[in-house]
Amino acid sequence: MSKEMLTPVSFHLRNFNNYTSLDISASQNGNLTLIGENAAGKTTLANCFFPMLIDGSIATPSFNPAKGTDKLDKTTIRNSKNDTRTFEGMLLGWGRGSMKVRTGYSYMLMKSNKRQVIVGIGAHRAVGETRKPTWWFVMSSTNINEEMPLVTVDNKGQSLEREEFVQANEDWGINFRVFSQVSEFQN
Repeated sequence: MSKEMLTPVSFHLRNFNNYTSLDISASQNGNLTLIGENAAGKTTLANCFFPMLIDGSIATPSFNPAKGTDKLDKTTIRNSKNDTRTFEGMLLGWGRGSMKVRTGYSYMLMKSNKRQVIVGIGAHRAVGETRKPTWWFVMSSTNINEEMPLVTVDNKGQSLEREEFVQANEDWGINFRVFSQVSEFQN
């Protein structure tokens, strides 16, 4: 019995980091290549998708670890010895363009010859608040040619909060699941 292989088809950001809406297609074999000058934002963009590429964890260190990474706490992503980044910073962005309050989404579409699946993460952050809601989601379809219109924003482009997000996608029934804990998502 052969194992089913899901291959990335596309990567999406909605109100995440410095991106209002970003859709990137992968090649037919699922590869994605980011090319650009130093400091153009290649690693920053890749880190926006990092939880989805690994296991959904927002505490996983970056795939570009730097000297001293082992001394950082589990919620930190570090891209260079001078630049420590956290999931909160990845969502809100940094510098002059950073947001004080934001709800955003990072997700990817994958396909096999049997099904297509969207896996993603939604999060709300407000600077100074201790409550930091995060939710993980999975949407699937056995019709590999069916469009999967995941709804993450309202008609004004504002991100939906968790309950609004669930309601907007509830027509998918059992093919749409939202999780409060990364361990539930991983299982």
